[in-house]
Amino acid sequence: MDAIASLLTLLKLQRGDTGVIARIDGHGPVKQRLAEMGFTKGATVGLAHTAPFGNPRTYLVRGYRISLRNEDADKVILESYAGVPGSGRDA
Repeated sequence: MDAIASLLTLLKLQRGDTGVIARIDGHGPVKQRLAEMGFTKGATVGLAHTAPFGNPRTYLVRGYRISLRNEDADKVILESYAGVPGSGRDA
């Protein structure tokens, strides 16, 4: 069974992990733009790809692949996540 943890940022996900969005930190245009792209409370999001130097990273949310800079991904707070079995992050 996959491990469930609480409150971490989107930036902490490893490839194949999924999480449920609890909130978006910050305010203004970045928060609004993240919401417009589908990063809203209750949405399930997963890490699909990381660029060679770690920035940006591509996430799967609401059936779309969306690349975010790490500074923006760090504003997305997850209430839970499921690790990939065998990755060392599962129970």
